[in-house]
Amino acid sequence: MVYRLSSCDEDGYKYGWNILFSEDILQLVVQDTNRKLQEMRHKYKKEDRPELKDIDVIELLALIGCLLLTAIFKSNKEDTASLFATDGKGSEIFRCIFSQKRFLLLLAAIR
Repeated sequence: MVYRLSSCDEDGYKYGWNILFSEDILQLVVQDTNRKLQEMRHKYKKEDRPELKDIDVIELLALIGCLLLTAIFKSNKEDTASLFATDGKGSEIFRCIFSQKRFLLLLAAIR
């Protein structure tokens, strides 16, 4: 018989993320990604496009979360067009966080 369900408070979730990704590592990834985004901006005529803006730690964590969701949904081998599809086949969570263009640019810049 289950008497009490286990739970995790907000500090527990943060602790779990900090085990995988320390704040220093996240800042390094943000700096290098922003450097790559700056290089990518020069390839476009319109450099102030919204999908080319700099990334911050919160958006980086959202990107990591989206990548984890693709693994959970077993869709990590799917085309990104199917992840962001609006015909009922895609998942709303991806469209709520990023546009498809932003998602692809961040994946290219983070490499």
